[in-house]
Amino acid sequence: MDGVPSVGGTRGIFEIFVPGAFLFLNMIGVGYVWMKAQNIPLDDSVGKLAAQPVLALTTLICFGYLLGIVLRLLKTRWPDKLSGYFLWLSNHLPFSIFEKERAKDFLEEFPYFGYIASVAGDDLGDDAKAFYEHFWKPRSTPGNNPSYHNRQFFNYCKAVINALDSASAAEIYAAEALSRYVASMFYALVISFCLVLFVAVATPWRGIMIFPCTYFLAIVVILRNLRLLRDKEVEIVFAAARLNYFSGKWPGAQLPTSAVK
Repeated sequence: MDGVPSVGGTRGIFEIFVPGAFLFLNMIGVGYVWMKAQNIPLDDSVGKLAAQPVLALTTLICFGYLLGIVLRLLKTRWPDKLSGYFLWLSNHLPFSIFEKERAKDFLEEFPYFGYIASVAGDDLGDDAKAFYEHFWKPRSTPGNNPSYHNRQFFNYCKAVINALDSASAAEIYAAEALSRYVASMFYALVISFCLVLFVAVATPWRGIMIFPCTYFLAIVVILRNLRLLRDKEVEIVFAAARLNYFSGKWPGAQLPTSAVK
């Protein structure tokens, strides 16, 4: 569930093609404006391509998927960390809308064991707390990279849920797809913002400043919400793992004696 989605599937369209096509169209537009501003002669190829819808669509699909796969291969955890820092900083503003005790959670690495511990201990029942202490707590590893082992544990839980519970797997699939799509669009927006801003400043075409301004606002919105989307993704996996663990279907499950069944 954590790999690159199939190109022809729904996730492939939204996680790969849409961000890639967005970046590709921005690159084409920036190249066109730059060449016009530098009085570089343009042949008629773009116009000919646009006049042939099938060829234009084929070109867009090819390059859109190519760039989209590159964006998808970039790690989601980098924009996730930036989103966490953004929320942490905004949490310290006088008009912050978050509770002060959540500030430390925003600096956690995925899959947010501390946040889940506070949710399980304060907001859910005794069985959730027992499940966290018995099974979900951070993996103790002898190596120097516990975050890697924690992510592997999280991916293992998703794989088991996918095999045991199709309804929960579909919900996890949808939450994960949204997070991956937003992360890919973040990368596409940042690259497009830099390209368009450069052309807007370096050429007389000041009117296109509306595009980098719009992209900047979109980047801020993503930073404001990506960590919260991933919070929800982890909550769904935790709830699905708890449900299947206590059902007795989980491989090798040893139920805690304090669990409420």
